[in-house]
Amino acid sequence: MKYELKRIAIWPAVKISFLVHLILGFVVGIFYALFFALLMSLPASMGDADLAALSAFSGALVVFLPFIVSISMAVFNTIFIVIGLVIFNFFTRIAGGLEFELAPLAETAPVAVARPMAPPLPTAAPPSPTEAPTAPHSPFSPPINTGEEPPQAPSL
Repeated sequence: MKYELKRIAIWPAVKISFLVHLILGFVVGIFYALFFALLMSLPASMGDADLAALSAFSGALVVFLPFIVSISMAVFNTIFIVIGLVIFNFFTRIAGGLEFELAPLAETAPVAVARPMAPPLPTAAPPSPTEAPTAPHSPFSPPINTGEEPPQAPSL
C-alpha cells in the first residue's frame, strides 16, 4: 500500500516535542549540574579561600540547573520544531508529499522462534458420584465408611 504524507499537524507535534525535550533537558541538566559542581569544588579542596565561596554557589547550581536546562531546551527546541514543520508543510504543498509504502502484516514472513514444546499434562478423570472410592484395605487400617452398616458378629 502506498501512502503520501502531505501535512503534519503543528499543535500535536508541539505538545509531544515540548514534553520530550522537557524530560530530556532535565536529564542533561543533571549531568551539567554534576559536572559544574565537580569543577567548582576543585579550588576549594586546594585551600584557596577566595574560591571557597564559589563552591557554595555550586550547591545552588546543582539544584536549579536541571530545571533551567530542561525549560530552556524544551522552549528552544520546540520553536525549532515549529519552524521546521512550517517549512515542511509549505514545501509539501508546492512539491507534493513524501511517498512511503506500507506492507500488511500478512505479507511479511513470520519470525520462527524455536521453543521446546512441553508434553501435555495427564489429567485424571474425577470419580463418578455413584462409585465409592476403593482403597487398599489392610487389617490395620480403619474401616471405610461406605454408608452401609458393617456386618454384625453372631452373638453367642
